[in-house]
Amino acid sequence: MILKNPYLLIETDRRGNYINPFATERGKPSAVLPRITIDRFTVHNGSMDYSDAKVSRPPLVTGLKNIDLEVSDIRLPLNGTESPFVLEAAVMGSKSTGIIKSRGKINLKTSDLQCAVDIRGLDLTGFKAYFQRKGDANITGGTLDLDMKANISGGMIKAPGRAVLKNLEFQSTGGLKDTFLGVPRSAVMTFLKNRNGEIAIDFVLEGNLKNPRFNLRESFIQKFTVGLAETLGLSVTRIGESIIVEGARQIGKGAEGIGEEIQKIFK
Repeated sequence: MILKNPYLLIETDRRGNYINPFATERGKPSAVLPRITIDRFTVHNGSMDYSDAKVSRPPLVTGLKNIDLEVSDIRLPLNGTESPFVLEAAVMGSKSTGIIKSRGKINLKTSDLQCAVDIRGLDLTGFKAYFQRKGDANITGGTLDLDMKANISGGMIKAPGRAVLKNLEFQSTGGLKDTFLGVPRSAVMTFLKNRNGEIAIDFVLEGNLKNPRFNLRESFIQKFTVGLAETLGLSVTRIGESIIVEGARQIGKGAEGIGEEIQKIFK
């Protein structure tokens, strides 16, 4: 099965729930589906817009172009078979176009996943709504390279990786909370000058996706904050679930009575 030049729109509401364009009041169909085996499903030169109403108003729209996807061994009804896949797409940015590549296998019934993800040249300015908060220095330039191996099994995710931030540029706020990912901007810029404009961060993203208290985006930002601070030689202190960087602010949820204002950061 081959799809050429398809377009897909994925939307989330203000709570982060996906909007199903096919939802009806009648519920799920009662008819028994016939058994179907798709040896190979291919998408060539596809495009997709991801509209996220949770992080900004109006919704932040991320565009993917030149999507090439191949998924093998799809069984319907879904029976737990692992389906190998290969994906490549361009992530559109206002200053540059990033490339994302992924290869692995997915269980379409359970959502268990094993894959490698490679990202090159992702324009950070298009994703500010996900990590930039009030008091942060406004990022005006920079790209991200990412290499990550992700494993999801039974709702548990473990994904070690390395991120490289390149050629970061900021419009200074001149305030006391002039930070980037919770780290003082001045420390970031000093490090960049001594490292050819690059900062490498090693991290391991892990947690229980079925736990309503686990926030994947918050966890990702916390891992970046800790990795960035440690790379820059700054002290990082943990109090409960809260992270405090030397000379900067608290990140994440804190113990009772500590960091109540910071708890609002990732909502």
